[in-house]
Amino acid sequence: MSSKIFGTLTLIALAIACFIGLKNKAAYQNEIVTRQEIQSKLEKTQARLTKAKKDLADTQAAHDEMKAEIPKVQAQKDDQEKANEALSATKTAKAAEVEANKAKLDQAREKTASLGNIKDLASKMGAMIAEVKGLEDSVRESEARLASLTNENTGVEARVVKQREDAEKRSKGESLPELKTHIAAVYPSWGFVTLAAGNTSGVITNSTLDVIRDDEVIAKLLVTAVERNTASASIIPDTVKADVTLAAGDRVVPGVKVSTPAPAASPAPVPAN
Repeated sequence: MSSKIFGTLTLIALAIACFIGLKNKAAYQNEIVTRQEIQSKLEKTQARLTKAKKDLADTQAAHDEMKAEIPKVQAQKDDQEKANEALSATKTAKAAEVEANKAKLDQAREKTASLGNIKDLASKMGAMIAEVKGLEDSVRESEARLASLTNENTGVEARVVKQREDAEKRSKGESLPELKTHIAAVYPSWGFVTLAAGNTSGVITNSTLDVIRDDEVIAKLLVTAVERNTASASIIPDTVKADVTLAAGDRVVPGVKVSTPAPAASPAPVPAN
């Protein structure tokens, strides 16, 4: 009887041992899978960090290139102003010449009043009138050209001012004022969003953006990476209004730069176009 009890206890002990072994094996396999997932996330995060650093370097290079263009545009403006001054002097000289010819014509008319050969006088007068008309046409052409050059110079000045303003905004880490875009996608678990605009539309790395809904600021974003036509931005903690959830389609405009923004959950990737 005791041998049967012992055998039964032995079987029970073996069954328990098998159960524990299987449970430990499953837990071990789960631990391996979890570690692989963490390793994969770490590699992706490192890749995004590397890309964000490259994007920052590209943005700085573009800024340096813009600054180098400003002296060239200023030189073009100076050359245009000199040309305008020369044309103005030519116009003044032509106008004086026309007045002198009119005076000559008046003198000729006075002299011909007492002359008898009207045909010869009329021929000379016609030639002088034709000369005066030619001079007047030349003055009108010069005036039209001067007006055209003045308009062109005004356009150059406006472009120079715009380029200076854009360069100043870029150097301060501020997106351009004309930027108007919207959220393309939201990744709440990672604490960032992607935008439907990039460098060509005026999005600048490290700038602060406002999320607008119903003409009200509902959150602020910090741009972390920018490409040509897309960008990603971290959601700045404590700026999201209570009971508000960001959504694709929310309007995004440049905002006031936050002095010390809290760090985002992680660098955000920029989706490929």
